Amino acid sequence: MRDLSTAQHEAAHVVVGIALGLRLRKAVIGKSPRLNWTAPGYAWFTSHGSALAHAIMYAAGVIWEQAHGNESPLDYKYMLEELSIKDGENVPGAEEAEVRTCLRLAKYILKDRMQAHKRVTKALLEKDLTDRDIRAIARGEKITEAD
Repeated sequence: MRDLSTAQHEAAHVVVGIALGLRLRKAVIGKSPRLNWTAPGYAWFTSHGSALAHAIMYAAGVIWEQAHGNESPLDYKYMLEELSIKDGENVPGAEEAEVRTCLRLAKYILKDRMQAHKRVTKALLEKDLTDRDIRAIARGEKITEAD
């Protein structure tokens, strides 16, 4: 079952990730039989792109949930991992500044691309998406199940 809340969350990752130049492999609503976790959806990007871009992409999930009164601890954890933040190993105060910067950037990117977010959310309610689908959406084309 595809739910709106999960589609909106994953669309936030997709829109911010694509804006930062990351390459989407797949955005999925529903559990994956190949992956060993119980998340209701995921956005899977290639490893191309900077760790900072990946951290900001994860921050998109955090800020989306915060804006809707929820938390996203797994996205927060992944954001920290991309920033290579480990307890006691970083300059004091650096973690807070880096996290705040990622969250702010994700918020501004997403706010600037809310129309794209709506289109990606709508498409995710229909089917899982690939990079090819996202490019078609960006061109204003309708994607179908056969795509």
